[in-house]
Amino acid sequence: MKTLKNIILTVTIGLCLYAATPARAVLGETTTWYALTNLPTFVTGGATSNLFAAGTIPTNNVFSVRKDRGVSMFMQFAGTNAATTGTFSGVLAVTPDGTNWTTTSGLKQVATATGNTGVVEYTNFPPSIFNNCKKFTLGQLINGNNATNGVFPTNVWFSFSNP
Repeated sequence: MKTLKNIILTVTIGLCLYAATPARAVLGETTTWYALTNLPTFVTGGATSNLFAAGTIPTNNVFSVRKDRGVSMFMQFAGTNAATTGTFSGVLAVTPDGTNWTTTSGLKQVATATGNTGVVEYTNFPPSIFNNCKKFTLGQLINGNNATNGVFPTNVWFSFSNP
């Protein structure tokens, strides 16, 4: 009889511990990678390429973001010639409600071109930046080079964890 009570007590304690364990700790997290498909093939020196028109709701490459989740951004590009040594930036557009999108944002990745040699740049945006945002997308590509020094953006990827 004492053994049966010990078994019941052990099973009860085990079930209580299992129920108190957060699902995230049990299931773990996965990181998802997304490659953007709406990039321009060329951005003229000194120009800004808007990936969607101001006042419209973007429909391509829009990502939902959850509270306490950071976002990583990788950007790959190359300049048109050896004189392309200025900045090239990717600017995120965010929305708190899925309808009203920012047209300018402090959320940007700024990289320095190295002539016509390819560049891969990485930025990690911390979770606190996205805590009051519902969705995000790449809104602009800005070429800070002179007019004769264009940039070929080849890839932009985002990654973030999904519980």
